Amino acid sequence: MAEKKGNVLTTKQETFVRELVSGKSQRQAYKVAYGCETWKDASIDRKACEMFANVKIKARYDELIAECNKKTLWTRERAINELVEMLRDSKEDKNYQARYNSIRELNTIVGLYPKETKEVELNINKPDKDNLKNLISKVKGVKK
Repeated sequence: MAEKKGNVLTTKQETFVRELVSGKSQRQAYKVAYGCETWKDASIDRKACEMFANVKIKARYDELIAECNKKTLWTRERAINELVEMLRDSKEDKNYQARYNSIRELNTIVGLYPKETKEVELNINKPDKDNLKNLISKVKGVKK
């Protein structure tokens, strides 16, 4: 829970915030926190919106989101560090395949490879058999 005096949330408020951070909608989070499944959705939505507008709730939400983002960045940073270490080891061992794989993976992580895309034109005004066959052949040609 938030540590500052005056900013401590109730157990239900903390549950609401944690559910939001986990990816639930305001309605879903409110239902979990307050067990109000018999309420009308409009009533739950109104209460959830009011709760999220609360300064203490918003501050705790922002705090948890920042923690999640920090962990995510650390994970990416660690992955890069591990790959760099593998790259160095493969150079010393003259393991060219491992070196190549490490370089390729690093380039993927930092986004040096553009995503391959292919435009497919679809004519939905003519839903005939030939048009469908043409579309299928175009889609098969798109690399995933």
